Amino acid sequence: MKKYLSGLNSILPILTFAIICILSCNSIDIPDGAPDCLKEKIKEFKKSMPCEGATADEYVFQNMNVYVMDVGPGCCCDRGSVVYDQNCNLLGSLGGFTGNLEINGVKFSENAEYVRTIWEKK
Repeated sequence: MKKYLSGLNSILPILTFAIICILSCNSIDIPDGAPDCLKEKIKEFKKSMPCEGATADEYVFQNMNVYVMDVGPGCCCDRGSVVYDQNCNLLGSLGGFTGNLEINGVKFSENAEYVRTIWEKK
């Protein structure tokens, strides 16, 4: 019994470290002021986006905070950026195959003010 417990004591720190690593790899820190629902959107985006440089950025657009999930500069896919409002409702997409530049009938790049990057895949 003593031998069993000493073996367990030696593996316990390794097991604890592994659990902490697994949990921290799946966590996403969202800065203060960003909506909680954005965390789930970023988790989904993170799983589906293989490209480094993919981001989730916050903008002010049409007097509200919006969040743009961008595939990033070195991505070989032709996928547009998606735009969500503060309640994580999809407002539309930008770029991509269609080359769309408007959200709610307004040209996004000319009317959106960049606030900050919420998340970036490195």
